[in-house]
Amino acid sequence: MPYNIEYEFKIPKYIIEGILDEYYSENMYKNGDIMIKRLIMDYILNKYPDLFDIDNKKYEEIIKNMKIEDRGNKYIYVYIYVDQN
Repeated sequence: MPYNIEYEFKIPKYIIEGILDEYYSENMYKNGDIMIKRLIMDYILNKYPDLFDIDNKKYEEIIKNMKIEDRGNKYIYVYIYVDQN
């Protein structure tokens, strides 16, 4: 029976700031939320290459449903929901 999986990642803020600095562009202002989510997802996929087996459609769905939470400490919390259907 298929089920949904939720992943929680605790990413240091300096990593996120580095990602934003590296990819700073006018495009970030136009599509900031989606761009940031894509960059964070790429970081997660590079760090944990065997964690997900996803195609382009599922990648877009994950990006759309991703939640990013800043709790004011040294970390950003990223929640990813994967539908196993």
